[in-house]
Amino acid sequence: MSDVLPLTPEALRATLLQMLVTIAPDIDPAAVQPDVEYRNQFDFDSMDLFHLALAIHAHWGVDVPESQYRELLSLDRGTAYLLGRLSAVSRPPAPDLPESPAAASAT
Repeated sequence: MSDVLPLTPEALRATLLQMLVTIAPDIDPAAVQPDVEYRNQFDFDSMDLFHLALAIHAHWGVDVPESQYRELLSLDRGTAYLLGRLSAVSRPPAPDLPESPAAASAT
């Protein structure tokens, strides 16, 4: 994974926007409306969405199942989706529970 967690929404959004421009160079990053689906703003088809999922995996190590591609259809949705996925990865493991007295006496 390229970024050190925790990742801010702003940094994640900027990286996601850079990925979009790499995939579809005709995109003007300043003109992207974060709450509007990409296909309603510029020429962005299912193969572009697939390439975005691949770029996300390459950059952050997050697998985006095809059934969840809809979560990447806009900058806002993609940012929220990735924040959730990345925060789940960055959570520390649950501490070990102390051994119960019954289990301790059985050993």
